[in-house]
Amino acid sequence: MIDVETGEPVAAIEKPWAVDANGVEVATRYVTDGSNLVQVVDHRQADIAFPVTADPKYFTCDAYTHLCVKFSKSETKKIRNRVDEGATAAIFAGVLCTGIPALIGKATCAAAVALVGTKLRKSFVSAAKNGKCIELHFFIPSGVLTRWKTVNC
Repeated sequence: MIDVETGEPVAAIEKPWAVDANGVEVATRYVTDGSNLVQVVDHRQADIAFPVTADPKYFTCDAYTHLCVKFSKSETKKIRNRVDEGATAAIFAGVLCTGIPALIGKATCAAAVALVGTKLRKSFVSAAKNGKCIELHFFIPSGVLTRWKTVNC
């Protein structure tokens, strides 16, 4: 995403994805009308098992006041596996903040995660154990992590 005033990139959107109930990839793409980014899923293809799951990783939330980052089930497990109980807050923040969009920034993410590291780590452990995902909420424009939640994937 580009800031219209400065022309500078402010966020990156990952390639869209969609899978059917059997885990088979379903064709999907983004379209824009100039101000809205919409994911289109070609769900009318033959042999698709419903429901179809399509979920962008980054999105605005909380009445457009926050940028949310949703970690997939595999990402949640990967983070849990890479950060054991003995890991320092800095190590946890380094693992978690990899791939955070430029709008938030790695340093801001790391500082926010360090403040809540133990509680957040426990959420990742619980979510991974129960086959759930974690969603982080970063306040715009400061990038402060204000809350997180465990969500269905």
